[in-house]
Amino acid sequence: MFKTFGKTDRIFSGIARADKESRLSFRVPGFIDLIMVKVGDLAHKGQIIAQLDPADYKIKVNAAKASLAKVLAQKRNAVSNYKRIRDLYKNLNVSRNELDAARSLAEASKAAVLSIRNQLELSVRQLEYTHMKAPSICHIADVMVEENESVLAGQPVVSINYGSRITVEFRVSETLISQIKKNSTVKVIFYAVSEKIFNATITEIGISSVGIETTFPVLAKLNHTDERIMSGMAAEVTCFFEKDNPGGKFIVPSFAVGKDVKGTFVFVVKSLGKESGRIYRRSVLLGDFTPKGFEILNGLTSGDLVVIAGINKIEDNDLVMLKRGALN
Repeated sequence: MFKTFGKTDRIFSGIARADKESRLSFRVPGFIDLIMVKVGDLAHKGQIIAQLDPADYKIKVNAAKASLAKVLAQKRNAVSNYKRIRDLYKNLNVSRNELDAARSLAEASKAAVLSIRNQLELSVRQLEYTHMKAPSICHIADVMVEENESVLAGQPVVSINYGSRITVEFRVSETLISQIKKNSTVKVIFYAVSEKIFNATITEIGISSVGIETTFPVLAKLNHTDERIMSGMAAEVTCFFEKDNPGGKFIVPSFAVGKDVKGTFVFVVKSLGKESGRIYRRSVLLGDFTPKGFEILNGLTSGDLVVIAGINKIEDNDLVMLKRGALN
C-alpha cells in the first residue's frame, strides 16, 4: 500500500549564472589596438582589458591645447585693452561706445577660454575612454571582437561575470509556480561538482511566463560559493513542497495507476477492521510525471491507501487482507 500525504519534492534542470553579468563596451569608436585578456581570465579592479588606437584622440587633445593657448593670449590682450580704455574713459579721453566695445571683447575672450577648456577636458576624457578597465574583480566570460577590428561606441566587446555568489536559474511550470515561495530553501547539485550538495535561497520568481511551454523563471542564490562553480554550468535544483496536499496534488508510483475504456484510475483500500479492507476503484486526473511517479491532481484525499501491486488482478469492491508494515 501507499499512503498519500501530499508532501513531495520536485527536481528541475537549471543553469549557473554569475551574481552579476555585464557587457563592457567603449564609450568612443575606434580600432581595437590591444586585447589584454582571454576567456576565463581573472581581472582585478582597474586592470586594462582592451585598448583602442589612441592616435586620433591624442591629436584632438593636442589641438585643444593649442586652441586654449591661443584664446588665453587673446584674453590677456582683451582684458589689458579693456583696463586701458577704462582708465582713458575716466579721464574723458575715449567715448562710452569705445569702453563698451572693449568690455564686450574682454568678456567674449573669457567665454572663449571656458569653451576651449571644456573641449580640452572632453578630448582628454575621450583619450582615457580608449582604455577599457575592469569595474571590479571579475572573470572574463566572453570576448566578442578581435584586435584590429573597428568598433562603435557602445558595441559589446567583453562580457564579464562578477559578484560574491552564484545564482541558479531554472523554470517552473504553471501548475507548480504558485507553490514556489520567495526566501525558501532549495538543494542544488552541479553535474561538474556532483559530490557536493549546495543550499540555495529563492530570490526571484517570474511573474510572467516565457517561451511556448508556459514556464516561469525562478532564481535561487547559493548560500555559499565554491570556486569550482562557473557561470553556464548545468545544475539540478530540488524544490520541497512542505505543505500537506498542496493544491490537492499527490504523487503515487506509476505502477499504481491504471487506464481502461472508463478512464484513468487507482485502487484505494478502506479498512474494515481486524486487518481486513475493501477495494474501491477511484477515477483520478493525472498531472505531471515526476521521478517519484505521477502527480494526481484530482481524485485522492490525504490519508488514502493506494494499492501499488497487483492492480491487474483485483477489481472494485474486492475484499483484501491488510498486513502489518504494508503501508509506506
